Amino acid sequence: QEAQQDVVSFVEKLIEEMATFDEEVGKVDAKKSLFRIYRDTRFSKDKSPYKTNFGASLGMGKGSQKAGYYLHIEPGKSFLGGGIYMPESSALKAIRKFLLLVMNSKRF
Repeated sequence: QEAQQDVVSFVEKLIEEMATFDEEVGKVDAKKSLFRIYRDTRFSKDKSPYKTNFGASLGMGKGSQKAGYYLHIEPGKSFLGGGIYMPESSALKAIRKFLLLVMNSKRF
């Protein structure tokens, strides 16, 4: 619980920083963005009750067509990623077009 409170404090600061370039993230509640720490052990040989990481979803909700971020905190394996889940075809075409432009530019 102590570690979870530390993660909530960190996510609050992260949201504050990210809101400077993505206003949508500024609306996220740090505590509600965290995933549960309990593992689903029903079909696993490993019956450890807790995950070894903390995860948070920032800026995207269920059924949202907006991109968002995922934070994964685990010793030696932490990362921050971004993306969009199952975008509509028009959004997917726009994303692919943008990526082709970036990949073909001299800056890449």
